[in-house]
Amino acid sequence: MAEDQQSKLTFSQRMGLSPIRTAFQVDSMDEALRNGLWNVLGEHIFNPFMQRGNPKAMTIDAQVIRRIWKDHLKRPMDSLQGTTIDIVGELREVFFSSSWYEVYDLIDFVAKQYNAEDFCQQCNYVLNREGAGYRFVGTTIAPVVSELEIRSIEDGLSYGDVFKPASTHLATALQLLSARVAPDYKNSVKESISAVEAACQIVTGNDKATLGKAVKK
Repeated sequence: MAEDQQSKLTFSQRMGLSPIRTAFQVDSMDEALRNGLWNVLGEHIFNPFMQRGNPKAMTIDAQVIRRIWKDHLKRPMDSLQGTTIDIVGELREVFFSSSWYEVYDLIDFVAKQYNAEDFCQQCNYVLNREGAGYRFVGTTIAPVVSELEIRSIEDGLSYGDVFKPASTHLATALQLLSARVAPDYKNSVKESISAVEAACQIVTGNDKATLGKAVKK
């Protein structure tokens, strides 16, 4: 692990010439992190939108732009005026003038609308690189936990239709836990337990199954 961390350092950091960040960015967002997230949004949403040159196109990027405008920013649709470059320029002003948590609001919203695994992976690369205290787990921004815990949650969320009842409880538990202002720990635990119970019932084929029975199965 130490070797892996060392490989992420720049030459000047390895030589002790530039500082190494030792704390997560939790209640803030520096320029490098904000720029990195904007670049991911640009690659997936804004650049394709500008290149098409048609604000009314029915492409996925144009649809996400419209949803950002009317559902996230809650602006009237008739104010979505001008060329694609004009529209992205206005969204850029919003992005770079927003508080750190509003940026997370936006990328969390886009992830749920866009539903592209690659988008979340690239955001996570930037979040990890810049020492942010948050990661995408599925399509939800959550506080950083260990990589093993993140993978375990992602595995639970990715099961197919057979385990959908368990995955639904797990997704709800994550949303309750991820609320930074007032995380609902009690109900998050309840949903997590319900996810385990649902998985037990699916494994055993018994809608009254317990964890013990599932383990024996």
